[in-house]
Amino acid sequence: MPAATPMPAPLPPAAAAARPGPGRRRVQAGLLLLGGLLASPRILRADRRPLRVTFVNPGRADEALWRMIELSMQQAAPQLGIALTVAQAGRNRQLMRSEALAALAATPPPDLLLIGNEERSAREVILAAEARGVPCFLLLNDLDAADAEAMGAPRERVRAYLGSLVPDNLAAGRDLAEALLAAARARAGSGTGTNAPAGPGARRRLLAIVGDRVTPSSTLREEGLHQAIAAAGDAEVARVLPGHWSEREAEAAAGRYLAWARAGGVGTDLVWAANDPMAIGALRAFAAAGETPGETVLFGGVNWTTAALDLIAEGRMEVSFGGHLFAGVLALAVLRDWADGRDFATEGGGRLRLPLAPARRDRAAALRRMLEAGPWDRIDAAALTRAARGPDAPALPPLDLLLQRLMPTAAAGR
Repeated sequence: MPAATPMPAPLPPAAAAARPGPGRRRVQAGLLLLGGLLASPRILRADRRPLRVTFVNPGRADEALWRMIELSMQQAAPQLGIALTVAQAGRNRQLMRSEALAALAATPPPDLLLIGNEERSAREVILAAEARGVPCFLLLNDLDAADAEAMGAPRERVRAYLGSLVPDNLAAGRDLAEALLAAARARAGSGTGTNAPAGPGARRRLLAIVGDRVTPSSTLREEGLHQAIAAAGDAEVARVLPGHWSEREAEAAAGRYLAWARAGGVGTDLVWAANDPMAIGALRAFAAAGETPGETVLFGGVNWTTAALDLIAEGRMEVSFGGHLFAGVLALAVLRDWADGRDFATEGGGRLRLPLAPARRDRAAALRRMLEAGPWDRIDAAALTRAARGPDAPALPPLDLLLQRLMPTAAAGR
């Protein structure tokens, strides 16, 4: 690796002018939209030099989660004195790499690079950022165990590895499995539904659909699933199938699984999916095969997508864990604090974990209305900083602080 150039100061001199980021497919965060149901969000003082951040969005254009993350970040950035540039990678590992490297090669480079680690794409980018002297922050997917061992903790061996903000994916996978099992037991006890075990000592059979076998959010959620099943005593994983985060691929995989299972006389009681689109694809396959989603088979996913919330409200899907659609906004608030001298590394060594919350039938409709309304203009990003919350506040703003402002009646639902 080339010798690292000195890391720049957290905030360049206030007199330095912000310059637009590079790239023909990048879009600048727009002007703050006013109006909405709350008072206009605050803008941090105008004399502050904008922090230039480039975000490489790894998702596809049709992925609701990443689209909402980007929209909310564009809304929050001006409030925080951040000049945000977004590059699109479309779930293409090579494009993730090339877009990040193009941003680093620009003159001047961004003050900070915000990336994910889909398909283990981050390590090379972080090393290039180290050589260029640009801090790099990971969003939604941190380094996996092998890369973390090689590179060390944030800022330990590689100073450009600034830190990360990711969902607590291990807990999310475990909590999703436990929620499905609890719902199945409750139905069996009340006599509703038909997915109870056949007799004493019988186990509920669970089909798991993961994103892939290398992305940390997928592998950690799967690990949490297996923890929950091992502790349950009344369930087993029938099969783990890759769905590649795609509704269509999950539907095809679930259809093939059902043909195999029925040929062997194997039943399926629960479907656990690492994201909502894959849960919905599997649900469609099971419904086409004559099952009754929500009765004969229970389905759960992750992401709080509007399609999943509709199915939950209808009783066809059991639960979705989410809240990380606001991870981008929370990350920008944390990075604004870092640039202003309030370092998040004092908590968790620079690795911040966001607990995910369940959306069940009791609050699915309220969440759906919030997301459908597009509440991005009601996000008061300045209120999420430590400057607003107090110097002794935790580095990571609580998710409920956002939800209380966006949908007060449903924020506390757990």
